[in-house]
Amino acid sequence: DKEKEGDDSIVVDEILQEGETVEIDSGSATPYKELSLEELHQELDKAVANEDYEKAAKLRDEISKRK
Repeated sequence: DKEKEGDDSIVVDEILQEGETVEIDSGSATPYKELSLEELHQELDKAVANEDYEKAAKLRDEISKRK
């Protein structure tokens, strides 16, 4: 049952990541998937500078998916 439980959490994580958004300078929330790699790197730098490591990890994952 532990293995099935782990599989469920992976699916939930993937669903949540698909809907992740980031607020860019304009102040509106934009889904990560709509940002360019350059914008993702800029947002990653900002997240690390602000010690927002959860956001930084999500941005890192989005960047990794595109490589």
